[in-house]
Amino acid sequence: MDVDLKIVLCGVGGQGILYMARVLYEMARISGRHVLGSETHGMSQRGGSVTSHVKIGDFHSPMVRLGTADVLMTVKAEETYPHLNFLRKGGRLLLNAPRAFQLVPAVARALDEREIEVHRADATGCAVRLGAPLAANLVLLSAGLKTGCLPARYETLEKAITTVSPPRFKELNLAAIRAGFEL
Repeated sequence: MDVDLKIVLCGVGGQGILYMARVLYEMARISGRHVLGSETHGMSQRGGSVTSHVKIGDFHSPMVRLGTADVLMTVKAEETYPHLNFLRKGGRLLLNAPRAFQLVPAVARALDEREIEVHRADATGCAVRLGAPLAANLVLLSAGLKTGCLPARYETLEKAITTVSPPRFKELNLAAIRAGFEL
């Protein structure tokens, strides 16, 4: 993680958005980078929106302003729409959705006009096949490395997972990131 990066993570309560942010914080720390973050919980305990902002690099404020995010990662595809305005022109969108998932045509056109790279990863399907549907967040993070949305080394993600995972989930979480990197 040797470039400055503004990332917005979004989903709903119970999908591990805050855990994803924690993993990104640890990846930045391992890489010797400064990191700031902010989170919005909303009605997270009732399945409502959860958003985390992560800034890696020389930043002084944790919030990502509208139109400045380099990457938007959505664990729930439907959460993509209310958060698209965070992406900068030429940014990258990584959404948890099967390849057949289609964005609303008007949105797809707007993304094309703004030169937004759109990447899809069926993180939920992959996590279900692993027998760990709640690990879709980690599958998506790993897919972010593979697609280039997150400019980091796989080994850095692996070290971060090893550091922040509770011992009883460590092997499962490592399996989730391996699966995500193979999507």
